[in-house]
Amino acid sequence: AASSDYPLRDVYKRQGKEISAIGRTFEEGYQLMLSIQNLFNIVRSESPSSRLASDPFLIRADRDRVIAGRSLTIPYDTNNSAFHSQQWAEKMLKSLLFSVEGIEEGLIEKDFRHGIRKIWNHLKTRCEDSEHLESSIQAVSSVKMRVRYSKEELELADAVSIFWNSLRVSSYCAEILQRLRQNKADDSKTA
Repeated sequence: AASSDYPLRDVYKRQGKEISAIGRTFEEGYQLMLSIQNLFNIVRSESPSSRLASDPFLIRADRDRVIAGRSLTIPYDTNNSAFHSQQWAEKMLKSLLFSVEGIEEGLIEKDFRHGIRKIWNHLKTRCEDSEHLESSIQAVSSVKMRVRYSKEELELADAVSIFWNSLRVSSYCAEILQRLRQNKADDSKTA
């Protein structure tokens, strides 16, 4: 019998695929957010004098993350979400410059400004397994600062996509920062 003879079976197949896709997306998002939450739990438990706890970009990045996410709830503000998603990823990348590379805040602002692509080009030669982020970096770096005040509203799907790409970049940064902290803890135990 042709599949059109059993239209409900086709509906159930489609629904099953959609449910599976939703499940995979949830699992990915959960793991990405968990790595970011773990980083902030570590930062809160650090001595205020540690480089990670004094990182000026981390707290601002987390604020941008919260604003970007809230802007994706009704009433939607897709431009604001895109702007803060871009800022979130940028600040997490700057956090790597500050905490991992040891570059001071003033030099980061002077040398890199808002250039996500410039920051990424500097970092990717030093970071392992970073190839998978190229498309996310491209998507986030394509967001222009003026989107925040544009009268032309971004489509919801575009704002969500930018948020997800920022989430991927930020989670990657969080994992590196957590490894840095763990390596320092291990070094202090063996010293």
